[in-house]
Amino acid sequence: MASDGIWVPDPDAEDKYPPPKKGMNRMTLKLIRKRAEHNEGIISTLEELTLHQEELVAIEPCLGTTCRKLKILYLQNNIISKIQHLHHLKDLEYLNMALNNVSKIEGLDKCEFLNKLDLTVNFVDVDELESSMDHLSEREHLKDLYMMGNPCQANWPGFKNYVIARLPQLQFLDGEAITRSMQIIAKQQLPKLAVELRSLAQEKRDEKAQKEFVDYRDIDTEEKAPYTPEVRYAASFYASRCQTPSLSTQVRMKMYEELAEEKAEKENRELRRQPRERDHAGEQRKKVERVRQREEEGKILQCNEGKWEFHFDEESVKGSIILDLHVSRRVEIKILRRVTPSTRRLLDGVAMPVPHRSTEPGRPRHRREMTE
Repeated sequence: MASDGIWVPDPDAEDKYPPPKKGMNRMTLKLIRKRAEHNEGIISTLEELTLHQEELVAIEPCLGTTCRKLKILYLQNNIISKIQHLHHLKDLEYLNMALNNVSKIEGLDKCEFLNKLDLTVNFVDVDELESSMDHLSEREHLKDLYMMGNPCQANWPGFKNYVIARLPQLQFLDGEAITRSMQIIAKQQLPKLAVELRSLAQEKRDEKAQKEFVDYRDIDTEEKAPYTPEVRYAASFYASRCQTPSLSTQVRMKMYEELAEEKAEKENRELRRQPRERDHAGEQRKKVERVRQREEEGKILQCNEGKWEFHFDEESVKGSIILDLHVSRRVEIKILRRVTPSTRRLLDGVAMPVPHRSTEPGRPRHRREMTE
Protein backbone atom coordinates (compact mmCIF):
# COMPACT_ATOMS: atom_id res chain seq x y z
CA MET A 1 0.00 0.00 0.00
CA ALA A 2 1.43 3.36 -1.02
CA SER A 3 1.57 6.37 1.30
CA ASP A 4 -1.41 8.01 -0.42
CA GLY A 5 -3.56 4.97 0.17
CA ILE A 6 -3.50 3.67 -3.42
CA TRP A 7 -2.59 0.01 -3.73
CA VAL A 8 0.64 -0.49 -5.66
CA PRO A 9 1.97 -4.03 -6.27
CA ASP A 10 5.36 -5.12 -5.03
CA PRO A 11 7.63 -5.06 -8.13
CA ASP A 12 9.93 -7.72 -6.67
CA ALA A 13 7.16 -10.26 -6.11
CA GLU A 14 5.23 -10.31 -9.36
CA ASP A 15 4.00 -13.88 -8.96
CA LYS A 16 2.90 -13.46 -5.34
CA TYR A 17 0.59 -10.48 -5.60
CA PRO A 18 -2.56 -10.23 -7.72
CA PRO A 19 -2.91 -7.43 -10.26
CA PRO A 20 -4.84 -4.29 -9.27
CA LYS A 21 -8.59 -4.37 -9.23
CA LYS A 22 -10.87 -4.57 -12.28
CA GLY A 23 -8.52 -4.64 -15.23
CA MET A 24 -5.81 -2.26 -13.99
CA ASN A 25 -2.54 -3.63 -15.26
CA ARG A 26 1.07 -4.05 -14.25
CA MET A 27 4.09 -3.29 -16.36
CA THR A 28 5.55 -6.70 -17.17
CA LEU A 29 8.14 -8.09 -19.56
CA LYS A 30 5.33 -9.72 -21.52
CA LEU A 31 3.65 -6.36 -22.07
CA ILE A 32 6.93 -4.66 -23.00
CA ARG A 33 7.78 -7.41 -25.47
CA LYS A 34 4.30 -7.13 -27.00
CA ARG A 35 4.83 -3.39 -27.54
CA ALA A 36 8.26 -4.07 -29.07
CA GLU A 37 6.84 -5.71 -32.19
CA HIS A 38 8.36 -2.99 -34.37
CA ASN A 39 11.77 -4.12 -33.08
CA GLU A 40 11.02 -7.82 -33.74
CA GLY A 41 10.29 -8.33 -30.05
CA ILE A 42 13.88 -7.57 -29.03
CA ILE A 43 13.78 -5.32 -25.96
CA SER A 44 17.48 -5.03 -25.17
CA THR A 45 18.05 -2.73 -28.19
CA LEU A 46 14.69 -0.97 -28.04
CA GLU A 47 14.93 2.82 -28.47
CA GLU A 48 11.22 3.74 -28.45
CA LEU A 49 8.45 2.24 -26.34
CA THR A 50 4.74 3.08 -26.21
CA LEU A 51 2.75 2.03 -23.13
CA HIS A 52 -0.06 4.56 -23.18
CA GLN A 53 -3.67 3.80 -22.15
CA GLU A 54 -2.72 0.54 -20.45
CA GLU A 55 -4.17 1.42 -16.99
CA LEU A 56 -0.69 0.92 -15.50
CA VAL A 57 -0.40 1.67 -11.77
CA ALA A 58 3.39 1.91 -11.49
CA ILE A 59 6.70 1.93 -13.36
CA GLU A 60 8.26 -1.46 -12.64
CA PRO A 61 12.01 -2.23 -12.29
CA CYS A 62 11.88 -4.50 -15.35
CA LEU A 63 11.61 -1.44 -17.60
CA GLY A 64 14.97 0.03 -16.62
CA THR A 65 16.86 -3.23 -16.30
CA THR A 66 15.85 -4.60 -19.70
CA CYS A 67 15.37 -1.49 -21.89
CA ARG A 68 18.55 0.47 -21.18
CA LYS A 69 18.79 1.86 -24.72
CA LEU A 70 15.45 3.67 -24.59
CA LYS A 71 15.43 7.20 -25.97
CA ILE A 72 11.67 7.80 -26.19
CA LEU A 73 9.16 6.53 -23.63
CA TYR A 74 5.40 7.10 -23.84
CA LEU A 75 3.53 6.48 -20.58
CA GLN A 76 0.64 8.92 -20.97
CA ASN A 77 -2.95 8.09 -20.04
CA ASN A 78 -2.20 5.72 -17.17
CA ILE A 79 -2.59 6.03 -13.38
CA ILE A 80 1.08 6.09 -12.40
CA SER A 81 1.59 8.03 -9.18
CA LYS A 82 5.40 8.11 -8.98
CA ILE A 83 8.31 8.52 -11.41
CA GLN A 84 10.70 5.74 -10.45
CA HIS A 85 12.95 2.93 -11.70
CA LEU A 86 14.37 5.03 -14.56
CA HIS A 87 17.93 5.28 -13.22
CA HIS A 88 19.22 2.84 -15.88
CA LEU A 89 17.82 4.90 -18.77
CA LYS A 90 20.81 7.19 -19.26
CA ASP A 91 20.04 7.70 -22.97
CA LEU A 92 16.42 8.76 -22.40
CA GLU A 93 15.64 11.96 -24.32
CA TYR A 94 11.84 12.22 -24.22
CA LEU A 95 9.49 11.12 -21.43
CA ASN A 96 5.73 11.53 -21.80
CA MET A 97 3.89 11.17 -18.48
CA ALA A 98 0.80 13.20 -19.38
CA LEU A 99 -2.54 12.27 -17.80
CA ASN A 100 -1.16 10.35 -14.82
CA ASN A 101 -1.29 10.77 -11.04
CA VAL A 102 2.21 12.24 -10.53
CA SER A 103 2.34 14.70 -7.62
CA LYS A 104 6.12 15.29 -7.54
CA ILE A 105 8.86 15.38 -10.17
CA GLU A 106 11.58 12.95 -9.14
CA GLY A 107 13.47 9.87 -10.26
CA LEU A 108 15.18 11.53 -13.25
CA ASP A 109 18.60 12.16 -11.73
CA LYS A 110 20.31 9.54 -13.96
CA CYS A 111 18.58 10.62 -17.18
CA GLU A 112 21.47 12.84 -18.26
CA PHE A 113 20.24 13.53 -21.80
CA LEU A 114 16.58 14.21 -21.03
CA ASN A 115 15.51 16.84 -23.54
CA LYS A 116 11.71 16.88 -23.30
CA LEU A 117 9.38 16.14 -20.37
CA ASP A 118 5.60 16.11 -20.69
CA LEU A 119 3.63 16.17 -17.41
CA THR A 120 0.42 17.66 -18.77
CA VAL A 121 -2.62 17.17 -16.49
CA ASN A 122 -0.96 15.61 -13.48
CA PHE A 123 -1.18 16.61 -9.80
CA VAL A 124 2.01 18.56 -9.07
CA ASP A 125 0.83 21.20 -6.57
CA VAL A 126 2.52 24.19 -4.92
CA ASP A 127 3.68 22.09 -1.96
CA GLU A 128 5.93 19.98 -4.24
CA LEU A 129 6.80 22.56 -6.88
CA GLU A 130 10.01 23.83 -5.26
CA SER A 131 11.48 20.34 -4.77
CA SER A 132 10.42 19.43 -8.30
CA MET A 133 12.27 22.43 -9.74
CA ASP A 134 15.32 21.59 -7.62
CA HIS A 135 15.31 18.16 -9.26
CA LEU A 136 14.91 19.48 -12.81
CA SER A 137 17.50 22.24 -12.39
CA GLU A 138 20.22 19.59 -12.65
CA ARG A 139 18.94 18.38 -16.04
CA GLU A 140 21.06 20.71 -18.15
CA HIS A 141 19.84 19.25 -21.47
CA LEU A 142 16.17 19.80 -20.65
CA LYS A 143 14.80 22.22 -23.26
CA ASP A 144 11.06 21.50 -23.41
CA LEU A 145 8.70 21.15 -20.42
CA TYR A 146 4.93 20.71 -20.30
CA MET A 147 3.13 21.34 -17.00
CA MET A 148 -0.26 22.59 -18.19
CA GLY A 149 -3.22 21.29 -16.19
CA ASN A 150 -1.31 20.72 -12.95
CA PRO A 151 -2.72 22.43 -9.83
CA CYS A 152 0.41 24.56 -9.41
CA GLN A 153 0.04 25.88 -12.96
CA ALA A 154 -3.73 26.29 -12.87
CA ASN A 155 -4.05 27.90 -9.43
CA TRP A 156 -0.89 30.00 -9.01
CA PRO A 157 -0.36 33.02 -11.33
CA GLY A 158 3.36 33.13 -10.56
CA PHE A 159 3.98 29.62 -11.85
CA LYS A 160 5.26 30.60 -15.30
CA ASN A 161 7.87 33.14 -14.18
CA TYR A 162 8.97 30.94 -11.30
CA VAL A 163 9.67 27.95 -13.56
CA ILE A 164 11.45 30.10 -16.17
CA ALA A 165 13.69 31.60 -13.48
CA ARG A 166 14.45 28.25 -11.84
CA LEU A 167 15.19 26.46 -15.13
CA PRO A 168 17.32 28.80 -17.26
CA GLN A 169 18.12 25.97 -19.69
CA LEU A 170 14.48 25.79 -20.83
CA GLN A 171 13.61 26.96 -24.34
CA PHE A 172 9.90 26.04 -24.32
CA LEU A 173 7.32 25.95 -21.51
CA ASP A 174 3.91 24.46 -22.30
CA GLY A 175 4.62 24.89 -26.00
CA GLU A 176 5.52 28.59 -25.74
CA ALA A 177 8.99 29.77 -26.72
CA ILE A 178 10.94 31.42 -23.90
CA THR A 179 12.55 34.68 -24.97
CA ARG A 180 15.48 36.51 -23.43
CA SER A 181 13.23 39.27 -22.09
CA MET A 182 11.00 36.67 -20.38
CA GLN A 183 14.04 35.22 -18.63
CA ILE A 184 15.16 38.65 -17.39
CA ILE A 185 11.74 39.49 -15.97
CA ALA A 186 11.44 36.06 -14.34
CA LYS A 187 14.84 36.38 -12.63
CA GLN A 188 13.88 39.78 -11.26
CA GLN A 189 10.68 38.37 -9.75
CA LEU A 190 12.23 35.16 -8.44
CA PRO A 191 12.96 36.28 -4.82
CA LYS A 192 9.40 37.49 -4.37
CA LEU A 193 7.92 34.42 -6.04
CA ALA A 194 10.04 32.08 -3.92
CA VAL A 195 8.71 33.62 -0.68
CA GLU A 196 5.15 33.50 -1.97
CA LEU A 197 5.53 29.86 -3.03
CA ARG A 198 6.84 28.75 0.37
CA SER A 199 3.83 30.39 2.04
CA LEU A 200 1.40 28.73 -0.33
CA ALA A 201 3.18 25.39 0.07
CA GLN A 202 2.81 25.48 3.85
CA GLU A 203 -0.88 26.30 3.56
CA LYS A 204 -1.34 23.43 1.15
CA ARG A 205 0.43 20.98 3.47
CA ASP A 206 -1.76 22.04 6.38
CA GLU A 207 -4.84 21.69 4.22
CA LYS A 208 -3.88 18.18 3.10
CA ALA A 209 -3.09 17.14 6.67
CA GLN A 210 -6.64 18.00 7.70
CA LYS A 211 -8.24 16.10 4.85
CA GLU A 212 -9.49 12.64 5.67
CA PHE A 213 -8.33 9.93 3.29
CA VAL A 214 -11.07 8.54 1.04
CA ASP A 215 -10.60 5.26 -0.80
CA TYR A 216 -11.31 5.71 -4.48
CA ARG A 217 -13.33 2.46 -4.46
CA ASP A 218 -15.85 4.14 -2.15
CA ILE A 219 -16.50 7.03 -4.53
CA ASP A 220 -19.87 6.75 -6.22
CA THR A 221 -20.26 7.83 -9.82
CA GLU A 222 -23.69 8.28 -11.37
CA GLU A 223 -22.84 6.85 -14.79
CA LYS A 224 -19.87 5.61 -16.74
CA ALA A 225 -18.25 7.81 -19.35
CA PRO A 226 -17.73 6.39 -22.84
CA TYR A 227 -14.26 5.02 -23.48
CA THR A 228 -12.80 7.79 -25.63
CA PRO A 229 -9.56 9.79 -25.34
CA GLU A 230 -11.55 13.05 -25.36
CA VAL A 231 -13.60 12.04 -22.32
CA ARG A 232 -10.52 10.76 -20.50
CA TYR A 233 -8.69 14.05 -21.11
CA ALA A 234 -11.64 16.24 -20.12
CA ALA A 235 -12.34 14.31 -16.93
CA SER A 236 -8.68 14.28 -15.95
CA PHE A 237 -8.32 18.01 -16.60
CA TYR A 238 -11.39 18.69 -14.46
CA ALA A 239 -9.95 16.52 -11.68
CA SER A 240 -6.69 18.49 -11.73
CA ARG A 241 -8.67 21.70 -11.06
CA CYS A 242 -10.86 20.07 -8.42
CA GLN A 243 -11.62 22.29 -5.40
CA THR A 244 -10.86 19.34 -3.11
CA PRO A 245 -7.36 18.27 -4.21
CA SER A 246 -7.21 15.35 -1.79
CA LEU A 247 -10.05 13.74 -3.74
CA SER A 248 -8.82 14.54 -7.26
CA THR A 249 -6.45 11.57 -7.53
CA GLN A 250 -9.13 9.33 -6.07
CA VAL A 251 -11.64 10.55 -8.64
CA ARG A 252 -9.24 9.69 -11.44
CA MET A 253 -8.56 6.25 -9.92
CA LYS A 254 -12.28 5.55 -9.80
CA MET A 255 -12.79 6.80 -13.34
CA TYR A 256 -9.94 4.69 -14.73
CA GLU A 257 -11.19 1.64 -12.87
CA GLU A 258 -14.57 1.97 -14.56
CA LEU A 259 -12.95 2.64 -17.93
CA ALA A 260 -10.68 -0.38 -17.51
CA GLU A 261 -13.66 -2.57 -16.69
CA GLU A 262 -15.57 -1.29 -19.70
CA LYS A 263 -12.54 -1.77 -21.95
CA ALA A 264 -12.05 -5.35 -20.70
CA GLU A 265 -15.72 -6.16 -21.36
CA LYS A 266 -15.48 -4.75 -24.88
CA GLU A 267 -12.32 -6.74 -25.63
CA ASN A 268 -13.92 -9.92 -24.29
CA ARG A 269 -16.97 -9.42 -26.51
CA GLU A 270 -14.79 -8.94 -29.57
CA LEU A 271 -12.73 -11.97 -28.62
CA ARG A 272 -15.84 -14.14 -28.34
CA ARG A 273 -16.96 -13.04 -31.81
CA GLN A 274 -13.73 -14.15 -33.41
CA PRO A 275 -13.53 -17.69 -34.83
CA ARG A 276 -11.89 -20.15 -32.53
CA GLU A 277 -8.41 -21.18 -33.58
CA ARG A 278 -8.21 -24.90 -34.22
CA ASP A 279 -5.29 -27.27 -34.57
CA HIS A 280 -6.69 -29.39 -37.39
CA ALA A 281 -3.57 -31.53 -37.69
CA GLY A 282 -3.58 -32.21 -33.96
CA GLU A 283 -7.27 -33.04 -33.93
CA GLN A 284 -6.85 -35.46 -36.83
CA ARG A 285 -3.86 -37.08 -35.14
CA LYS A 286 -5.82 -37.65 -31.94
CA LYS A 287 -8.77 -39.11 -33.83
CA VAL A 288 -6.49 -41.53 -35.67
CA GLU A 289 -4.86 -42.56 -32.39
CA ARG A 290 -8.25 -43.27 -30.85
CA VAL A 291 -9.29 -45.34 -33.87
CA ARG A 292 -6.07 -47.35 -33.81
CA GLN A 293 -6.46 -48.00 -30.09
CA ARG A 294 -9.99 -49.27 -30.55
CA GLU A 295 -8.84 -51.50 -33.40
CA GLU A 296 -6.13 -53.02 -31.21
CA GLU A 297 -8.68 -53.67 -28.51
CA GLY A 298 -10.92 -55.44 -31.04
CA LYS A 299 -13.81 -53.06 -30.61
CA ILE A 300 -16.30 -52.56 -33.41
CA LEU A 301 -15.78 -49.16 -34.97
CA GLN A 302 -19.03 -48.58 -36.84
CA CYS A 303 -22.23 -50.22 -38.02
CA ASN A 304 -22.53 -48.83 -41.53
CA GLU A 305 -22.87 -45.30 -40.23
CA GLY A 306 -22.80 -43.96 -43.78
CA LYS A 307 -25.86 -46.08 -44.72
CA TRP A 308 -24.00 -47.42 -47.75
CA GLU A 309 -25.54 -50.11 -49.91
CA PHE A 310 -23.60 -53.40 -49.95
CA HIS A 311 -23.96 -57.15 -50.52
CA PHE A 312 -21.76 -60.24 -50.24
CA ASP A 313 -20.84 -62.49 -53.19
CA GLU A 314 -19.87 -66.00 -52.03
CA GLU A 315 -20.13 -67.74 -55.43
CA SER A 316 -17.96 -65.82 -57.91
CA VAL A 317 -14.59 -66.84 -56.40
CA LYS A 318 -14.24 -70.15 -54.69
CA GLY A 319 -12.94 -69.94 -51.15
CA SER A 320 -13.54 -66.17 -50.92
CA ILE A 321 -16.28 -63.78 -50.00
CA ILE A 322 -16.53 -60.65 -52.12
CA LEU A 323 -17.91 -57.51 -50.52
CA ASP A 324 -19.57 -55.22 -53.05
CA LEU A 325 -19.79 -51.79 -51.41
CA HIS A 326 -21.46 -48.73 -52.97
CA VAL A 327 -19.82 -45.60 -51.50
CA SER A 328 -20.23 -41.89 -52.11
CA ARG A 329 -18.10 -40.21 -54.76
CA ARG A 330 -16.81 -37.78 -52.14
CA VAL A 331 -15.34 -40.41 -49.83
CA GLU A 332 -11.57 -40.03 -49.56
CA ILE A 333 -9.83 -43.01 -51.12
CA LYS A 334 -7.27 -43.10 -48.30
CA ILE A 335 -10.00 -44.21 -45.92
CA LEU A 336 -10.67 -47.32 -48.00
CA ARG A 337 -6.97 -48.05 -48.50
CA ARG A 338 -6.41 -48.20 -44.76
CA VAL A 339 -8.42 -51.46 -44.60
CA THR A 340 -6.08 -54.27 -43.43
CA PRO A 341 -6.60 -58.01 -42.78
CA SER A 342 -6.62 -57.33 -39.06
CA THR A 343 -9.30 -54.66 -39.41
CA ARG A 344 -12.86 -55.63 -38.59
CA ARG A 345 -16.00 -53.90 -39.72
CA LEU A 346 -19.50 -54.66 -38.59
CA LEU A 347 -21.67 -54.98 -41.70
CA ASP A 348 -25.23 -56.10 -41.30
CA GLY A 349 -24.41 -57.31 -37.79
CA VAL A 350 -21.55 -59.62 -38.85
CA ALA A 351 -17.90 -58.87 -37.93
CA MET A 352 -15.41 -60.21 -40.52
CA PRO A 353 -11.68 -59.88 -41.29
CA VAL A 354 -11.11 -57.82 -44.44
CA PRO A 355 -7.91 -58.41 -46.51
CA HIS A 356 -6.26 -55.39 -48.11
CA ARG A 357 -6.62 -54.72 -51.83
CA SER A 358 -5.79 -51.43 -53.52
CA THR A 359 -8.58 -49.60 -55.29
CA GLU A 360 -8.68 -47.12 -58.12
CA PRO A 361 -9.62 -43.57 -56.99
CA GLY A 362 -12.82 -42.00 -58.22
CA ARG A 363 -14.79 -45.21 -58.73
CA PRO A 364 -18.20 -45.19 -57.10
CA ARG A 365 -18.09 -48.94 -56.39
CA HIS A 366 -15.39 -50.84 -54.50
CA ARG A 367 -15.07 -54.56 -54.14
CA ARG A 368 -13.30 -56.33 -51.33
CA GLU A 369 -12.51 -60.05 -51.17
CA MET A 370 -12.59 -61.71 -47.78
CA THR A 371 -11.14 -65.18 -47.31
CA GLU A 372 -13.16 -67.63 -45.35
